[in-house]
Amino acid sequence: MNALSPLTLVAHATAVFPNFNVVGLTEISSNDGVSIRQGVVDANGDRWEIVAPLNEAEGAKLEAETTLLRFLKRAHEKGFIPFSVAVPVAHSRVNETLPLFIYAEAPGTPLEFDDLYNYPTLSHSIGNTLAALHRLPAEIMERTGLPIHSAADCRELLRAQLIEASRAWPLPANLYRRWETALDDDTLFNFTPTPIHGNVDIDSFLAVKGAVTTMRDFSAACLGDPAEDLANLLAGEDEDLIDRFLAAYLKARKDHVDLHLVTRGYLYAEFNLLRWLLQGIRNHDSEVIADAKTLIQTLADRIGNEPLLPEHAEVERNEVSLLEVAAAVTASQNQADTAFLDPAKSEAETVVLTPLVVQEEWSAPETEADSSR
Repeated sequence: MNALSPLTLVAHATAVFPNFNVVGLTEISSNDGVSIRQGVVDANGDRWEIVAPLNEAEGAKLEAETTLLRFLKRAHEKGFIPFSVAVPVAHSRVNETLPLFIYAEAPGTPLEFDDLYNYPTLSHSIGNTLAALHRLPAEIMERTGLPIHSAADCRELLRAQLIEASRAWPLPANLYRRWETALDDDTLFNFTPTPIHGNVDIDSFLAVKGAVTTMRDFSAACLGDPAEDLANLLAGEDEDLIDRFLAAYLKARKDHVDLHLVTRGYLYAEFNLLRWLLQGIRNHDSEVIADAKTLIQTLADRIGNEPLLPEHAEVERNEVSLLEVAAAVTASQNQADTAFLDPAKSEAETVVLTPLVVQEEWSAPETEADSSR
């Protein structure tokens, strides 16, 4: 199955959906061993992406992701989030060996870091986009079947990665001490899990003229630590861009009471180097291992003996106003409308895939509350 070619995938799609009139392939093409993706264009000039999971676990994951995308679509329609998502317009289980998902091309152009300089408003737009996602209620994940991670789970995962990496290679002593001290600090991991993207990078955002229009690739989405979504954006070298992004994000997240969210964001950014090392070790890739070791040593030289977490008294002085604002806003927003979570309105409908009409088989998972009625 992993050797499935783009043309064979298209042949499967046109066999399942006979009116899907594909006339060419586009540049979207990937096969990571768990799913295969291919972009196509139809006779009307419309662009689509065909996705097929290559194993049952990935198929279940894509179905859970589809549930989330439907909730996010409703949240966008009701104005809860400023970005759109690409929801499958066709989903078939007709071929049990090869389920298919077909997506319309999402509006906007994938971002690159240079775009942040060309469009100064983008940093602000990205901050607002992530904040809106993190403000969504936890139920949006609880109803999808996607993973749910407590603060303790997130902390222990990082600890396990540190232990695994240190056993594989003697980490610089100052970095090991910095990370171990951070993981031992209970206050750092005192947060409420939120819906997160789980794999945010600059190309996770599509934009038009300096404003984010779409977020994509929610394959790692879960209920977890919002700081994880900040990591790659905090890892940049331009402090002005980071400051603009953080200012917009924190202003839009004024309902949260999480003093150390940004600090954990930097922790995740540093741990990405550990993950890179572990990936190289697990795949026996000597080039990745060498690159990761160089990056880790460079970080160790730059950081020195500076602790990740500043003194608590200093943090409390700097953040007391944020706590006051957060408490007031949280109290006023407890009655927020979450009608887009209504499972009766999230069920799949008959959709038109130009010029194809497909009756989808998917429906939202029934919750315990739903089944008791």
